[in-house]
Amino acid sequence: MSGIAFARPESQSNNRSLRSARRRSALTLASLQKRYDWAGRPLWQLCQIEPRLADFLRDAPAHTLHYTALALRGMQKRRRVVDAWLATNLASRARRDVLREVWGFDLGSTRALARLGDEPMVVASYDALAIVLADPGRRRAFGDLPRPTDLVILRIADAPDAVIASTRGRLIGRFGAAGVTFLADGIARIRPDLSHEAIQRALNALEKPAKIDNLLTRLSRDLVLPDPPWIGTGTITPLRTVRELRAAGLRLENCLNSLAIWSEALGGQRAFYLVEERELCIVALGRHEVFGTWFVHSLAKRRNGMPARDVKRRIVEAFAAAGLPYFDGAPIGIGLDGDD
Repeated sequence: MSGIAFARPESQSNNRSLRSARRRSALTLASLQKRYDWAGRPLWQLCQIEPRLADFLRDAPAHTLHYTALALRGMQKRRRVVDAWLATNLASRARRDVLREVWGFDLGSTRALARLGDEPMVVASYDALAIVLADPGRRRAFGDLPRPTDLVILRIADAPDAVIASTRGRLIGRFGAAGVTFLADGIARIRPDLSHEAIQRALNALEKPAKIDNLLTRLSRDLVLPDPPWIGTGTITPLRTVRELRAAGLRLENCLNSLAIWSEALGGQRAFYLVEERELCIVALGRHEVFGTWFVHSLAKRRNGMPARDVKRRIVEAFAAAGLPYFDGAPIGIGLDGDD
């Protein structure tokens, strides 16, 4: 007898293969929701139509996970294809072609999906991702993101075309389009000498937008402060520029060399005086939030130490004579104490 006599009909072999595929798929369907989150149940239904699809979905890398979720979302939202079409073509056709069919427009190369994380995104993020990938400007912005997340993808998708054209993606991702505009307008207020183009270049030069304070520090260090409430004396000198604040901070090793202090001084909430007594001191004035009047908020020598008792007394008396009282720790305002 030859081996041919024991061969099964082709249809029987195909049925056996299909049953085997169904058994294999049944072992993985329970894990689909855990792996694909919101997409798990719809994918389970696709696997009922095409059991071999489970092999494609099982242990899929991040790139495949996001491609699958993007295709599924496109089918749900655009209604251009039916479940059976996606079940049959998801794993067998070119990914770019599948996405074009389900979304109705070309999303470009799917290599961009490799930049996404290992976990599925929320549904709305795939709607935004389709918008981003289909638009060359937004795709460039997406490529500039250090770490694409749901939030930053939504920001890139929602940004006006003018912001996309002029602003790096990492800035839009960090601050949003409204935040970028707010920053540019704010810088223009404190540096009216800078053109819009110069401000935009300065913002785009930031490799780490979280370090925006560094840029604001550079742009603020040559600014002049508002007029002080008192002209001082021969030994009490108001600090009139940011450079003088910075120099005093370095000299006395305190926080005057910081953007937070400069901001308060530039905004007219604080004023600072260098006092050349027996001990070199800094006196900080505060403006009351309700009354708008000035008072001595604090005084300190090098490294924020407290000056000698007699030195402190003479300083307090000099400022009191100028109508600037010191409350020595007694609370007198909503947010400012006499000494903190």
